[in-house]
Amino acid sequence: VVAAAAETYLARVAGRFPADAPKDREATGPPAAAPPPCKKSKTTESAAAAASRANDGFWRKIDGAWLECDCATRTASHRDGVCECAPGAADSKPARTRFKLLRRLADGTSIVECAPRTGRTHQIRLHLQWLGHPIANDPCYGGVLGFAGTSWRDEAPPPTPASDRAGPRRSDETLEAFVARKCERCATNLDAAAGAQEHATCIFLHALRYAGPGWSFETREPDWARGPPEEERASWRDGCLCM
Repeated sequence: VVAAAAETYLARVAGRFPADAPKDREATGPPAAAPPPCKKSKTTESAAAAASRANDGFWRKIDGAWLECDCATRTASHRDGVCECAPGAADSKPARTRFKLLRRLADGTSIVECAPRTGRTHQIRLHLQWLGHPIANDPCYGGVLGFAGTSWRDEAPPPTPASDRAGPRRSDETLEAFVARKCERCATNLDAAAGAQEHATCIFLHALRYAGPGWSFETREPDWARGPPEEERASWRDGCLCM
């Protein structure tokens, strides 16, 4: 039996991530609004639930500086690849992730080390959202699209006139060529880019370290993890970290 590798990730999250498991809401600031529910989600979160999320039994101190979130997740939409935290749901699966605050940045975000203890899809992203500190630029799970300039706008290409609409598919014609000949929208992929759309170029989640029996591999911290620390806030002119 081959032992599983220990995985450690780095995330830049919204808000002042706590260094200790909060005993009350004052530990993490005023009550936060509920994370915006995904359109595919089967559940919604009430304001009362949002106000008590940090002290709801899913967040506890583990091994000194580590905090552990123990909250089951499930797939909300197989078609769209969307998941959600769903403790108590019949179709949810156990999920645990440990987090450790590394530092807070002057723009109000925090750099957090993440160590998943189970391997559920989107687990780290879901648990950070559940705890009220979503990855800052993760629009799928509570973050802001384009935060700190991390997005690009895709301009829809102009239609390409169909070259020849006549006749059925020819014997020597590929399916792609047939579609391009018959449909100008298909020829320019307009159904995939039906207008100008903004996309996240990345999310602030980085594979930092993998380790197993007798081996380990570690990468350097990405640029987005470095910036003016929180104590320099007063002297930081722009108030926004641009990459």
